[in-house]
Amino acid sequence: MRKISTLIIILPLVIFAAEWQSLNGPPAGRADDMSIGWDPIHSYWAIFAADRTHKLYKSVDEGELWEPIEHEYIVNPTCVITCPNRADTVYIGKYDATPVWKSDDGGVTWAAKSSGITNNNPLCFAMDPNNSSIVYLGCGTGPCAVFKTEDGGETWDAKDISSGTDPYVNDIAITHDPLRGIWIIAGCSGTSDRGIWLSTNGGNNWNQQMSNDDIYTVEFANQSVGYAGADERVYKTENGGGYWVLLTDSPQYTNSLKAINEDIVYAATRDGGMYKTPDGGATWYEINEGICARKLLCLISHPSDYQTLFAGGKFSLYKTTDGGGIWKEVIEGFKILNLKDISNISDKNLE
Repeated sequence: MRKISTLIIILPLVIFAAEWQSLNGPPAGRADDMSIGWDPIHSYWAIFAADRTHKLYKSVDEGELWEPIEHEYIVNPTCVITCPNRADTVYIGKYDATPVWKSDDGGVTWAAKSSGITNNNPLCFAMDPNNSSIVYLGCGTGPCAVFKTEDGGETWDAKDISSGTDPYVNDIAITHDPLRGIWIIAGCSGTSDRGIWLSTNGGNNWNQQMSNDDIYTVEFANQSVGYAGADERVYKTENGGGYWVLLTDSPQYTNSLKAINEDIVYAATRDGGMYKTPDGGATWYEINEGICARKLLCLISHPSDYQTLFAGGKFSLYKTTDGGGIWKEVIEGFKILNLKDISNISDKNLE
């Protein structure tokens, strides 16, 4: 593998009335998790991006400009979620003795909402689409790795997945069916209790549905058809999460999935960038035009325009408005990453 060697010459800084231009050079932003919701008061879509190495960022102009949330305790967030229909409600999780914080005014003020949470390593949130006061929290391995609130974060109840040491709960999906009710699906990794776990009674009891792979993301197109990303490949279910099959031609190391419908699904991967299937997972295509750093971590779509998606990565953020045909960096306002030496970044990492 060819290495890039870089000579850095430091010159005195002279400031002119000009702007910096992105040249797809050194990393300039990071998003470990993202969430989007409509703000009915200001009539805009609010996007929140959690950078676990720095701060929570917010964009109110489709990702073109990001503003950091300046708050003493809202730093190094590992996960974020906002209400789809009322973006003034925002939760963040962070690795801390007080792991969950909530804002009711779009990120201006915050309050600790960790009563009952005994795990200080939050990894993901899931909000009930029919009741924003019901939220699930997935955490790293510990005495309990799933918590649930039914009162908007005032109190949380432990919802143990396994009788032993719980695995890392990397993602949680919620499906509603008029006949069978509400199902909760958790994607897990790290221990013998990894794989897919299913609860049909609000998290009170869980059954392990698949245990032969670490699962990092779970995404449902509807109440029946869902996808799960793993190290090995992508899995698919057509019965709400009760049975999963391996899609043998799917991408590896999938960190995040977005199902536009049963057939069109996007996969953000750990090292290979972005992939897309137009036929329910039978075939997958690499769609990386404009993506120079392919270590992707999270992926969301615009609720009112499914051709518009946002991808967060370890080194940058990207946006597409044509269903993944072309991506562009959207990092204005993000803190430049603290790089001391880029001589060992390989061609593969910069592709």
